[in-house]
Amino acid sequence: MSSPFTVAAIGCSGHVTQPFIEGFVDLGVTLRILARRSEEVRKKYPHAEIIGGSMMDAGGVERVAKGVDAVFLVTPMRSAPIHPIDALRLGQPT
Repeated sequence: MSSPFTVAAIGCSGHVTQPFIEGFVDLGVTLRILARRSEEVRKKYPHAEIIGGSMMDAGGVERVAKGVDAVFLVTPMRSAPIHPIDALRLGQPT
């Protein structure tokens, strides 16, 4: 990439999304990853900025998404009282 591009990765600390994260790195993308187990994820992806938190918490989603160019979101296929992005938009806890 010719210019810095920052992506917030939410729900991306596990093995299923590892090829996507590695692909972003290969493209020169700056990564900001939201992770509940921040120390473990920091060891796995030392090139990324790791933000401690959960996708189910609007504050964590807001912290990781602030100032980025794009958000890459992977969510489990289950129902929740409120979707994390909706919680962020509404400023409500989930």
